[in-house]
Amino acid sequence: YTTTKTIDGSVGDTMSISASYMGDNGQVVSLNMTMTIPAGAFSGVRTITLTADDQYAALACSPSMVFDKNLLLDFSYTGLNLKTVDLPKAKNGFYFISDSGILESIPSSGFLIDKKSGSLRVTGAQIPHFSRFGWATIIGIAN
Repeated sequence: YTTTKTIDGSVGDTMSISASYMGDNGQVVSLNMTMTIPAGAFSGVRTITLTADDQYAALACSPSMVFDKNLLLDFSYTGLNLKTVDLPKAKNGFYFISDSGILESIPSSGFLIDKKSGSLRVTGAQIPHFSRFGWATIIGIAN
């Protein structure tokens, strides 16, 4: 699921994805994502693309850029079969995932990993740059 929007960095804006679909476990999977871009986050006008990937429960953000003010991200899945989601192995949390697989913890107001309900949620994640972000669990695949 992807959204693209042209944004004036001096003004800021909000980008969202909201979708539901039938997961491989026969359950309805719901995806909700809101990225808040504050006024003054970057200079100029940029076309921004956000892509949510349920195979890895990750969010890819482009173009690659560093912000003058952190963006705020609220991102959740419910109904996922977490036994089939390929989460990196690390302390439970929400992370920047580098191309080489190195994880960097992202500060947030809260996160949830609930295997029983198939829920992953982060609120108020502070996004300092665009790249790829997602959850990790202490055991890798959340089973």
